[in-house]
Parts: sequence; C-alpha cells; structure tokens
Amino acid sequence: MTKQFLIMSLICFVGVSVFAQDETKKIFNEFQLDSITYDVKNLPPGKFQSLTDQFYPNWEPHLGKGLLPLPKYYQWKQKLSSKGFDYLVIITPEFQYGALNGKWHGNSEQDLIMNWRIAENKNSYSKIMFWGANILRLTSTTPTQMSEENGLTVETIGGADAEVLWMIGTFYFEQALFQQRLKLRAGHLFTNITLAINKYLIDDRETYINEILNTPAGVQWASQKSLGMQVQYDGDLFYGITGFQDQKSDPRYPSLSSFADGKFVYYLEGGFTPNETTNHSGKYSVTLNYNTADEKGPEGYGIVINAQQDFSNNLGVYGRYGQSFKRFGTWDNAWAVGLALNKPFGWDYDQISLAYLQGDPSNPSITKKDKGFSLYYKVLLTYRLDFTIDTQYYFERSLADTGDKGQAFLVAGRLRFML
Repeated sequence: MTKQFLIMSLICFVGVSVFAQDETKKIFNEFQLDSITYDVKNLPPGKFQSLTDQFYPNWEPHLGKGLLPLPKYYQWKQKLSSKGFDYLVIITPEFQYGALNGKWHGNSEQDLIMNWRIAENKNSYSKIMFWGANILRLTSTTPTQMSEENGLTVETIGGADAEVLWMIGTFYFEQALFQQRLKLRAGHLFTNITLAINKYLIDDRETYINEILNTPAGVQWASQKSLGMQVQYDGDLFYGITGFQDQKSDPRYPSLSSFADGKFVYYLEGGFTPNETTNHSGKYSVTLNYNTADEKGPEGYGIVINAQQDFSNNLGVYGRYGQSFKRFGTWDNAWAVGLALNKPFGWDYDQISLAYLQGDPSNPSITKKDKGFSLYYKVLLTYRLDFTIDTQYYFERSLADTGDKGQAFLVAGRLRFML
C-alpha cells in the first residue's frame, strides 16, 4: 500500500509540473542600491527580496551603511536575480561561556542558500532550492560537553561535536500552482523551514541559541533532513501541509537506499493566520506526525502546538509545545513561551526577547527536567552584519547530581554576516 501511494504521488507530482507555465522575464531596471532609504517599490521582478530583505532596509542601522556597502556587487546580484537565480552566503561565528564548568565553546557556521526560479508568473512558478552548511568547531569543548558539564540535557548552543561538519540542509524542487496557493515539494527536505514555523522561534543563527527555542523539540522528527514529498495549500486565513520523509537516513545528505526501505515519518499540519485586520499579524498551528517502526524504535506519534501573535508593531508573544508518544528523541516533551520587544530604543531592526523553557528528557533514568529562562538582544550593526548577546539561566538541571541544587548560567555572543 505504501509503495502504491508513493508511485501515484510521484505520477501526480510530475503531471502537474508539466503544466507549469513560464513567462518572459520582465525588463530589469537599474536601482540605486546604496541608499539608506532603499525603496521597497523598486524591488526587481522575482523574489530576490526573500533572500536579502535585511540588506537594504528602510532605516539606518547603528553604524550607518557601515562596512563593505558594495553597491556594484549588489547591483550585479539584482541583475542575476532578474534572470531567475538568487544566492545568499551567511557566515556566523559564535562563542559561549558556561559558569559551572568555566569553559568556552566556539564555532562558526557557513551557509550557502541558492534559489533558482526556473519559471514564474502570477499564477505559478517552478524553482529549485538548495541550502548547504559547513560547521567548524573553534575550541576543544564540544556542544555536548558544554551542556553535560553544566548539568543539562538541553543543547545550550548550536554547532557540532565534530571539528568539521558538512551538511546539505535542503535540496528540493518546488512547484506552485493556482495563483501560487498550492505548493508541491520533492527532494531532500528540512522540516525546520516548512513545519511549525514561528518568526520568534526560528533557528540558532537568527534568534535564540537554545535547542528548545529554535527547533520543534519534543517530537521524534524534530529538524528532520531527508528525502520526501510535501503538499501545501495556502488560503486567506488558513493553510495546510501534509507529506512524508525518510525517517532514518543520514541527515547530512540524501540517501536513495535508505528511502527505498520505506521507513517514513508522516506529518499533517493545519494553521490559522490572522492578518492586521484582526489585531495585527499572528500564526497558530497544530502539527501531527506518525513514525513507522524501524531498528531505532517502535512506531510512535507526536504533536507540536505552535503560536505567535503581535499586539502592536513593538510587542509580540509566542509559544511552542512538543510531545511524543511511544517513540522518543531526546525529549519526552518540551515547551517554551516568550515575549518579544521589537524596535527597542527606536532602532527598527533591533529586538529584545525573553522566554521560559522546559524540557523533560525521554531517558527514564533521568527524573529531573531542564527549566530556565533565556534572553537575547539582537542589534543591527550594519546592513549585512548583526550581533546578538544571549544569556541562559537554569534553576533546575536534569543532569545535576543528587542533592545538587545549584544553578547554571551561560552567556553567548553571535555575529552574523550576510553577503
């Protein structure tokens, strides 16, 4: 039955893609790209702004245009985008200090994001999306050691225990139809960029560094990177996503042999997206998943409840809860709630956010939980460089020794340069 489902899905996917219509590329105009008041109405055809919307905001950052304005380079990138090809290079070094173990951890992540729009018009588009990452550890202390030596299960900072890690985050084909409301995806998918999306809880290179706050923790499929298919439909106020992915392949790269084994995670998400006419923007979603049994564990289920709501241009609240049943990853359940202050002190891009987090480890020998608060302040230094200071405080630690009621405090700094 599973094989028949896969075959029919692939036939339907290829069939609808054939009818995707191309449109002659629109005439590209020259734009003045080094202006502080870059006019959004002057954006070129296509979706270049989706990759670089933070390069030329309509406000002045703390250091003005600052380092490396490179107007000619970005004029060239805009011309490239008008031909259907966009790319973005992100370089993100970060460091963290743990008060209990007195050690430093440092790493640097280099991301390459490419978006090739093969065909595009107001009704449909066809594109290929690629996201590759290289993580370089800069200190002898690994992320696992940083967490464990502070008595925590939660990953307190992103990175890799390996000194160098190459990874294909995502590489897939996407076809949009019916005024771009229906989207079909097939390839090496990454659940973090399609499911349980929350603009305040994104990833460890943009908002919080803490694991619970930047992934849908608490479910077995969290941050799944593998071959699969997805179907998404976006309505005016509601949307839905369904799909499946290989649940046991190496997340670093696609594996056809693993996919052929037929051991999948299936998921279904429904969401409500009120807009500014209903008390500013918001997003609410419920994500369900089912994992088939394999050598790593029995069949199991999971649920993620996700919410964000803006009450004004300056204030937003958010939360996420994840729970597994019968089959578990690192966590039995994990959840977080937080408050975001946007545009503090009159700086339009800056953001201050505070969240409470809690994780219940799935290891039955661990009776305590990780409980604490995390706070960050993100500052736009120049158009393409931001700095974030992140602090984490834990008043309960799952791996603390019996009788040890000590508290853990960690502080981190992160630079993010986009080119």
